[in-house]
Amino acid sequence: MKNNLIVFSLTTTVWALVAAATVFWLFQWTASPSRASIKSRQAANIVTTAEPISVQANAADLEKLLGYVAPSSTLAPQAASRFKLLGVVTQGSGGAALLTVDNQPAKAYQVGSRLDDNTVLQAVGLRHVVLGSGDPGVEGQKIALRPPLKASNDWPTQTRSDLKSDISAPGK
Repeated sequence: MKNNLIVFSLTTTVWALVAAATVFWLFQWTASPSRASIKSRQAANIVTTAEPISVQANAADLEKLLGYVAPSSTLAPQAASRFKLLGVVTQGSGGAALLTVDNQPAKAYQVGSRLDDNTVLQAVGLRHVVLGSGDPGVEGQKIALRPPLKASNDWPTQTRSDLKSDISAPGK
């Protein structure tokens, strides 16, 4: 009997809370508009009835206002002679390059690595790399691999018969 009384009182309490919440939200839904909604309507009327303002500014003024500093050139022309590309390894959008800096021993650099204080390896292609300052949106300088050496016909060629004759006639 005691168990039934506890279950009955809990069920009645839950349904009373549901009924109270329903009444509350019905009053909220049907009530007159609040002061906040009236003020927002008045502000909307002010904005829609205001005359348009013409603003004239060029891109340089806007960039200066927002604190944009134009980057200097990515690499000085004499700096390009400081770097020599010896080899590349590409892998998807990344990769690595074998470079010498200021005639130092060659070193492998991954994309995004710093070569010196203001030079970054930005990209690696099949036969080139792009070096830049690391600033996004600034185009870097492309350094290509030297073309492969071509075989020359100036090399002395000997046939087997020439070699045999040299071996068989030592005092020739």
